[in-house]
Amino acid sequence: MRHVALTLLCAALGACTTPPRPPKLPPPQVAMPGKFAAALAKGDAAWRAGHGDEALYAYLIAEKLDPQSDVALLRIGALHESLGHDELAIRAWQMAAERNERSGLTRQRLGYAWLQHADVSQAEAEFVRALQLDARLWRASMGLGLVAETRGDYAAARLHYDTALALRPNAGDLLTYSARVALAQDDLDRTRADLGAALATDPQPETWLVLGDLLAHAGDYPGGLEAYHKTLSEAEAYQRLGEQATRAGDHVRAVWYFERAAAASPTYFERAHKSLAVARERSREQQNEAAAR
Repeated sequence: MRHVALTLLCAALGACTTPPRPPKLPPPQVAMPGKFAAALAKGDAAWRAGHGDEALYAYLIAEKLDPQSDVALLRIGALHESLGHDELAIRAWQMAAERNERSGLTRQRLGYAWLQHADVSQAEAEFVRALQLDARLWRASMGLGLVAETRGDYAAARLHYDTALALRPNAGDLLTYSARVALAQDDLDRTRADLGAALATDPQPETWLVLGDLLAHAGDYPGGLEAYHKTLSEAEAYQRLGEQATRAGDHVRAVWYFERAAAASPTYFERAHKSLAVARERSREQQNEAAAR
């Protein structure tokens, strides 16, 4: 089954240099709606049972049965994404987008796939196209906000997040990103409001990180540490707390937190040791400047 599935995959997605000839399937004019639906259902059942190869085989059969439909390709892309095959997922979704050029949802999904690949230009193009096809796709607006954040353009990110919030005011991830941008802009009232709404609806791992950043920014380092511990290991929590102290110019406190990060890691935590060295040097400079006054 594995060999057959991989053979079909190469033929359908161009994953092999010299694709083998695919098995013969019924021609398009054969009564297919029932067979197409049955193949999709078989793939869905195999996926739910954790049989990825069987699911892929069934979806590829469905794709051949109805070469005009994008449905099987969308499932193939989602399956590959779940298995960590990001490039194959993108290729499948690109094929789906070519097959159904009016689907804003497919373009939106491609945008997030490219964002995961750190290709912000491709992601931006897909999100823009998605919104051109359907202005109600709030996740596409959110995606443009993430692209703007990646570029450090917080003003643009704020506009995109506000557009998305007008369409979906109670989305936990969106509220969290909005709070993150508000904190970067030093808009603490907006940060607290958005975080409170996110925590009350659907807190994400990132929600706790932004909450920790806000508390540390306010000087409540123990509270920040408690929030970080919701999603980070002890070493990572102390590392992030040290970074917050460094941003605040409190290098003595940063040294202490980076020491805790280095000590908490069961293996050599290179990032903590580098941060510790920098913090110690800045602390010495700070002390020398104070003594010279």
